[in-house]
Amino acid sequence: MRDGLRGWGRLVRRAAPLSKHVERFVSERPEEANPGLLFFRFVPSDLERERGRKFLEEVIKAANSEQTRKFLELWMERLRSLPEKLEEGGYRSKLVEGIAKERIFIGLGGAHPLESSFSLHPLYGFPYLPSSSIKGLVGEEEICGTQKGKGEVIFFDAFPKPNRELLQYDIISVHYKSYYDSRGRKPPAGLEGPTIINLLCIPRGTSFLFLLASKDEEKLKKGIELLQERLELLGIGARTKLGFGRIELRVEEAEKAEILREKISRDPGKLKVLKDAIEEPKLFWFVVYSEFRNDPEFLGLLREAGFERIKGIVECL
Repeated sequence: MRDGLRGWGRLVRRAAPLSKHVERFVSERPEEANPGLLFFRFVPSDLERERGRKFLEEVIKAANSEQTRKFLELWMERLRSLPEKLEEGGYRSKLVEGIAKERIFIGLGGAHPLESSFSLHPLYGFPYLPSSSIKGLVGEEEICGTQKGKGEVIFFDAFPKPNRELLQYDIISVHYKSYYDSRGRKPPAGLEGPTIINLLCIPRGTSFLFLLASKDEEKLKKGIELLQERLELLGIGARTKLGFGRIELRVEEAEKAEILREKISRDPGKLKVLKDAIEEPKLFWFVVYSEFRNDPEFLGLLREAGFERIKGIVECL
């Protein structure tokens, strides 16, 4: 059993009616387990600061594992198929991609034995942005609704693309713990050492896929505009006043990229499409990173078209 996970067995036997096989698997091979189950159900009984960090490192390994990425890829395929199903029900919908401009801390205020929680998918355990958080950020009554009536736009959970790390380790250094714990009754004198709080975060540069739907085309456009404005100016999640949680929605690029994806799927050669795409470098990179970064055929066509001469393209090839 790993040093970072000693004590798990005692906690599991005391708190959950799990078989010895499950206990042994989670204790010895946590990187292959569901990261959400690790984080919420297999917390070590001894939660020292250093031990908390080791525990989060195991959760991060599980979240960034190949198995979790495969689950996320399947989930993204399902998400991409939803617009067609929504259209059958009379809804207009829009898939929009966004890029995290800074780290994202989402769901820190939830219940957890550690100092802070995090939003991990309840079934598969990968990080995500809950629709409730997205809707709360937009906050427009006509678009989001109130307790007395429903809104005009449906906001779905947003998920990160599995083309990079999904979780990272971070910390908060609290310098006036006694002041905060006493709610101001003790002065922030600076006489105590800093207290380190262990955190999970979604890395900067992560690509997210957002889905919105409405039966009113104009309301859908309004919802996308408001979401774009709020994500870029206010940010989502915790620590937004420090600049974290900002996401840049690429609405126009997403529309162009979708057209380009369709052309590429119809064109067996794909070369002419690629040559057209290179006239818009931003669009070109958007498509490569979002769809075809791991496609050997596509990368081979890039070499054939001579695109490796473009500055920076070698990193992708």
